[in-house]
Amino acid sequence: MTAAIPTEVARSLATKLAAYADEAATLSRALEECAEGTPLPVPWAGALPGRAAALRAVAEDFRARGWAEPAPDGAAWHATGGAPRGLADFLQGVAAMAAARPDRGTFRPVVTPPSAPSAFAKALRSVGMARADLLATDEAMRAVAEAAERRLTVLTPFANEGGIAFVEGLFAATRARERILVLRLRNASTRAAHAGAAHRLQALNVRVLDYTLPSLDGSYETFHAKAVLADEAVAYVGSANLLHYARHSLELGVLLRGRGTEVVAAAVRAVERAAREISPSRLSEEGGAEE
Repeated sequence: MTAAIPTEVARSLATKLAAYADEAATLSRALEECAEGTPLPVPWAGALPGRAAALRAVAEDFRARGWAEPAPDGAAWHATGGAPRGLADFLQGVAAMAAARPDRGTFRPVVTPPSAPSAFAKALRSVGMARADLLATDEAMRAVAEAAERRLTVLTPFANEGGIAFVEGLFAATRARERILVLRLRNASTRAAHAGAAHRLQALNVRVLDYTLPSLDGSYETFHAKAVLADEAVAYVGSANLLHYARHSLELGVLLRGRGTEVVAAAVRAVERAAREISPSRLSEEGGAEE
């Protein structure tokens, strides 16, 4: 362990890890108890059901700060000896404050940068934003899926084969019994991707809804929102369509917990009620050719 926690580091931890303070305290306690280079005895999946993604996010944050590093095979993490003294006690205090004031809610920035090397990543460093400050879009979506207990809903107007495969992984990872995917099936590529995965989604007990409805003016009502919602408690809202993840575009969003999430939930529930359910047998009936 190094010196006590600097003020700026403490502020950064309290801001960025408030939503994951319990997991951060668990991992930091392991850092304190293990010698440098010793594998951390952290129960990545078993002892914290449904919070594996949160624990992984904390580990990545600690790696960016130089406090922990993964083994070459990725199966274990090791302490580097660089964590400040009192880290676990401080993070337990952050967790206690968050638990005592749940009405405030938390949000965390979610960013998928363009593929490296990119002008965006270089510019981001120049404005003082470290990579440790950011949560990747796929990690945020997995965290929402793992947090769902009753219902997991995914809204994406556009998706391709790789994106639908990612969605299948979200539904496979959730404990929620009610699973809903809302698409914009007027789009030809989205419709084709869904057709190829329809029976797999059905096997995962996923209800597929199409939010493309005729309007009185001869046009159609649809959506451009992208969101993943766990019950009414946790949500990702952002710009990312569920296309393949090796893309070259910047995606920006937020991960919400607690206060504020109910607004997102109300909008998502309204979409669920307005949209039409699509079964594999109805795929051949779907028309339209939006590109």
